[in-house]
Amino acid sequence: MPRIQIPLPIQTSESDVRPWSQQAVVNAYVEAAEGGAITQARISRTGGLKAFSTLGTSLGVRGMQTMAGILYAVAGDKLYKVARDGTATALTGKSILGNTPVSMAANRNQLVFCTDTGDGYIYEPDGNAKVERILDNDPDWLPATRVVNFDDRAVYMRKTSEEYFISALANFDALDALEFASAEKHPDLLVSMIADHGELWLFGEETTEVWFNSGAADFPFARIDGGVIERGCGARMGVAKEDNTVFWLGEDRTIYRANGYEPQRISTHAIEADLQDMAVVSDCIAWAWSENGHKFIAFVFPSGNKAYVFDAATGRWHERKTGIGSDAVLWRAGCQMEAYGKVMIGDRTTGAIYEVDRNTYTEAGQPMEYAVTTLPLYQGEERLFFAGLDANFDGGQGLLTGQGSDPQVMLTVSRDGGYTFGTELTRSLGERGKYKDRVRWNRLGQGREMVFRLRVTDPVPVTLLDMRADVERGAA
Repeated sequence: MPRIQIPLPIQTSESDVRPWSQQAVVNAYVEAAEGGAITQARISRTGGLKAFSTLGTSLGVRGMQTMAGILYAVAGDKLYKVARDGTATALTGKSILGNTPVSMAANRNQLVFCTDTGDGYIYEPDGNAKVERILDNDPDWLPATRVVNFDDRAVYMRKTSEEYFISALANFDALDALEFASAEKHPDLLVSMIADHGELWLFGEETTEVWFNSGAADFPFARIDGGVIERGCGARMGVAKEDNTVFWLGEDRTIYRANGYEPQRISTHAIEADLQDMAVVSDCIAWAWSENGHKFIAFVFPSGNKAYVFDAATGRWHERKTGIGSDAVLWRAGCQMEAYGKVMIGDRTTGAIYEVDRNTYTEAGQPMEYAVTTLPLYQGEERLFFAGLDANFDGGQGLLTGQGSDPQVMLTVSRDGGYTFGTELTRSLGERGKYKDRVRWNRLGQGREMVFRLRVTDPVPVTLLDMRADVERGAA
């Protein structure tokens, strides 16, 4: 009987025409072989989230920032100091307005942050050690919604304006009403900004300008010659930097990375179609981190209920979700910061901070689903009869006791190109040490456009290497 290879997905790309491409990779990433390997690629489970700290609120974490090696987090209406052992202390002072993500920046002894309401706050541990509202102490404050540290000055993006204003050198709350500039090459409002490689990127509604520190006495920053990009930004928090460049959600609902001062499209048509269908994308949150040698850039769309992650190492996309099966919801991650030698994730919906851990396969003890949906298997108009299907996993990785001691993989089959799936069929991935156990399903029926979906919810490492099937071809 002929044996054929099942085409594994290379990334998440769920087309609106499902028989054309229904491939999906959820809480997993595709890794290409480097040098010799039995397969050209593998699909590995992502690291899970390990509990690190619980802040004193049931409201979500709105932002995190390190200052002088210490982690700080805004959750609800308070700022928290989070120690190396995870102990969290609520800091006194002003209540923080709003309930959306905050933009944060710090120098050695000042932490500042802005809300979408335009309010700015500062915390100085060496001063009165209270959270202060900047406007209360400085009448030169203007409503601002983003802040970055650029050459040891705080740069504030004025709300609903083309303007930004700056602090004094090494003094983030020392403001001067004359220390402002406009991104005015094109008359569009500023949406976001980021500092990267000694440059200040100012993202407008339609265009982007790149500035540098000229050292001029009257105003230290100036626009770079040729540093105008004919592409804007679609979200205040939809910008991140990683892999020696800048990534952002464009105003046209396309995701870009900067190639010099040229926008390079990295989103797929399937992702772009998904973004076009979303009622709102302006609440997109972007951030980046390293995991297991991969540079990941996340774009989370709370209103759209999707979290897409780009792998700069491979140029491929995958999805992240929280929960399993039909109960899966938007990924709980809302912000990220590296602290204490760890990658920290703040929970959007609770006051919890997690550590990304490659050897954890749950989200704070809750099941985390690994899911892979193959490309449609299509052989023209021929009908395919499946006598058996083998999935080659790195088996024998079961736990010694408890859930996961005999980990299971669930298979569902679609015979209509991915529109509908049948009953789930379960097989063992192999108990600890049973490395050669086969994962096989027999008598899977027939169809012309077969799609296979594999799921694992047990808290074990999962790596899919290959799928092959015993197939007879029949008349149309």
